[in-house]
Amino acid sequence: DLLSIQALPSPHTAEYIKDSLDRIITKWGLNERVFCIITDNGANIKKAIRLMDNITQLSCAAHTLQLSVLKDLKLITQFIKRTKNLILFFVQSPKQSERLKDAQEKCHYSKIHQIITDVPTRWNSSYLA
Repeated sequence: DLLSIQALPSPHTAEYIKDSLDRIITKWGLNERVFCIITDNGANIKKAIRLMDNITQLSCAAHTLQLSVLKDLKLITQFIKRTKNLILFFVQSPKQSERLKDAQEKCHYSKIHQIITDVPTRWNSSYLA
């Protein structure tokens, strides 16, 4: 259940967030019942929870996973860009596509593979390409 939505004017200091959370918890008579608050990984919100008595802060798993994925995607951005350029090289040149097919046949592949292109509207197309 949703207890409160509240706009907090700047600055969003840990102390200010803590005081706001304390008011909400007190308003609902939950002082003895709240023992954990799940938040994003912002330094100010994490510190706000640390300042509260007998309350533990847990990081949101979905938010943490998203941050990890975005960090790793940044690491492979250059690789993805180069791979897309290589795919484009073959897709835009029938002659090079034919050479790729011939090379596969020469290596006696049991199946001739086609170039798969990245389609932004398909979430797994970068993976498949």
